[in-house]
Amino acid sequence: LNGSVITNLFFLCLSVYLCRENRKATAVEYLALGGLARSLTCAALLPVTVVKTRFESGNFQYSGVMTALRNVKAQEGLRGLYSGGSATILRDAPFSGLYYLFYSKGKDYVAQFHDRHGMHHLHSPLQFSVGLVAGVLACSLTHPADVVKTRLQSQVTDRSTIRAITQIYQTGGVSVFFRGLAPRVLRRSVNAALAWTLFDHVFALLNLR
Repeated sequence: LNGSVITNLFFLCLSVYLCRENRKATAVEYLALGGLARSLTCAALLPVTVVKTRFESGNFQYSGVMTALRNVKAQEGLRGLYSGGSATILRDAPFSGLYYLFYSKGKDYVAQFHDRHGMHHLHSPLQFSVGLVAGVLACSLTHPADVVKTRLQSQVTDRSTIRAITQIYQTGGVSVFFRGLAPRVLRRSVNAALAWTLFDHVFALLNLR
């Protein structure tokens, strides 16, 4: 959630800038800003993400988040707190850029369709639907990096990204990299669609669109 808010605030800044320049963002600008926003967010929140992943794996017995952070730092050092960092950035940075690219272009397409049929207002349910489709596409393209990230953060010793990719592939081929895609698509697509529908209304109220 924090990551989504920070990313959206970055895009809010871009929207204000582009409004003043009286132009739309290019695809490269969408991708670059999304990547930058998510990279900064990942760097700030990665230790918490590592602990969260370990709690969910069931292989670690921590009494609480702060205890877990202290134990990882004491036993594995900073490298432990930032394990899977490259895979996380490779998942989240492209996701944010691709999501906003798909979402913005999808809204433009739907708006043009509405204009041709004399409808000039894009209703919230339609905006939410565009957000869902954008989320499905972005999640599907970045899910393999999520699988690698989870593997790295669930291990204590071997943190080589290349070895993790090789090991995952050896367990079942390419299909393993898409294991767990459905629940991730459902969770992230709904969250992102809700967030961007809300933020678009805020942008409209502030006259930033």
